[in-house]
Amino acid sequence: MENQNKKVHMICNAHIDPIWQWGWQEGVSAAISSFQSAAMLADEFDYVFCHNEVTLYKFIETYAPALFEKIKELVKAGKWHIMGGWYLQPDCVMPSGESFVRQIQEGRRYFEEKFGVKPTTGINFDPFGHTRGLVQIMAKCGQDSYLFMRPGAWQATLPKDAFWWEGFDGSRIKAFRMSGYNSHMGDSVKKIKGDVENTVGPIVCSTWGVGNHGGGPSRKDLADIECLIEEGKEQGITYLHSTPENLFADLVAEETVDHSLYSCNSGCYVSMNTVKRKHIELENELYLAEKICSAAAMRGLMEYPHQLLQEAVEDLLNSEFHDVLPGSSVQSGEESGLRYLYHGLMQAEKAKTQAFFALLKQEKPAEPDSYPIFVFNPHPYESEQVLECEFMLSDQNWSTEQVALVRVYDADGQLLTSQKVKEDSTFSLDWRQRIAFRCKLAPLTMNRFTARVEFLPPVGRVDDDSL
Repeated sequence: MENQNKKVHMICNAHIDPIWQWGWQEGVSAAISSFQSAAMLADEFDYVFCHNEVTLYKFIETYAPALFEKIKELVKAGKWHIMGGWYLQPDCVMPSGESFVRQIQEGRRYFEEKFGVKPTTGINFDPFGHTRGLVQIMAKCGQDSYLFMRPGAWQATLPKDAFWWEGFDGSRIKAFRMSGYNSHMGDSVKKIKGDVENTVGPIVCSTWGVGNHGGGPSRKDLADIECLIEEGKEQGITYLHSTPENLFADLVAEETVDHSLYSCNSGCYVSMNTVKRKHIELENELYLAEKICSAAAMRGLMEYPHQLLQEAVEDLLNSEFHDVLPGSSVQSGEESGLRYLYHGLMQAEKAKTQAFFALLKQEKPAEPDSYPIFVFNPHPYESEQVLECEFMLSDQNWSTEQVALVRVYDADGQLLTSQKVKEDSTFSLDWRQRIAFRCKLAPLTMNRFTARVEFLPPVGRVDDDSL
């Protein structure tokens, strides 16, 4: 009798990790088979299939275009719900705030363009924690609620019902920790009834569908749920096929949580360190590339390289997947992450280099016997730096009787503090020069310095006629 008047939101999904204990090609296969099955069953049963993540929809768009068009029809008919709205389910601890903004904005752009929808509930079932900084970002990106699973009840104490999650700036979104995102094949009713029994309040969230390697609903599950809906009418329980947005419309939040929701499975955060380091490198290279490209494009010196930078952005977002960036995948997953990252770094470098040479169009030619050094400062403020620059002598020094002394001057001809350091080359000849020098960089512009070379006897050598 205590379950009477309960309203059960049954959210059907098929949690699919494109990379985890398998490579991405197997993830494509799981996505196609799961989506195909869900679409066929939508013609037979009155239910709503919910799924998130741009990456998986792009798999369908590329490798199963007819199925993609079928999904568009089901979305319009209200039988397929685009939930979450992010590019994928990223690690929610390590990426920068800018990366989280990209995850949401790139997801929104895709789903609005392809399906005409804009989900307002963030979905991150599987990440191993959630930084408090997400609250402010989500709120400002138009999302008002958050459905998550980890850390579990045995790993961290959180309110048992919906709660207000408060950000650093006082922003608030409604959040709810679910019991689990999946059910075993044919056992959906068992999972749903368990969620009803374990929920104290009148509103029940029950996420069901076969995962982790895809699957979603089965014909038996949907037939059993039809019987459960009828059974519920006699018991005073309302079972309905629902969506995360409909769930949060019914959930009432009273308690407030003003801290990060982490962490669990923390051991993975000390594995696969190359992925983590390259991820940070790509984040920063992307910021720099966007800034220098903007500077060159605004000066009318080049067209902004949208395609190059978009590819780098998508590589970054894919590398942030919650089983790649933390380090919880098999080796092939690590390798896939590194391929994304190296490709993204190359695309960012291409864009940055294109802008760099475009900006140099405004510079005058170098004077004879001098080596111009150009440095772009991407910051909106003056910056004092110790920089290193390596270059080849215009006339390679084949002599063992003399070595190069390099001096560096600023644009006003002032001598700068500098020091020669070991170049990358291991040639014994004095061909290449590497110089470290201290300088001040004007903001958001190209800064010019000049290196001049003088040849001297090697240190410690004394000519006979000087005795």
